[in-house]
Amino acid sequence: MVQHVLDKIKSNQPSKDEWTAKIKTAAADIKAFLGKTKMLDVPDQDLAIDLQPAFERGFGLGKLSQPAAYDNAGTYAYLLNPYVDTLPADQQALSWMSIRIT
Repeated sequence: MVQHVLDKIKSNQPSKDEWTAKIKTAAADIKAFLGKTKMLDVPDQDLAIDLQPAFERGFGLGKLSQPAAYDNAGTYAYLLNPYVDTLPADQQALSWMSIRIT
């Protein structure tokens, strides 16, 4: 059963070139769903999704960057950790799962 789930995850894993675009698409889909169902108040402004700077990489999937204190005009952004392509293909999905589970 576990192997079946891992195989399914590996088959749906995006390539390095598709990684950021897939995350942006998923964020837009979630925003549209929340707006349509009126589960939450969703701001009109889209959340910017960018790659983390090199010195911040390696500590989780990403982080939310917020404006400075008292900056009413500032924006939020999600800084995404780049796709891990240094691991062998059979360990990449397992690696991302272990980050989220531990």
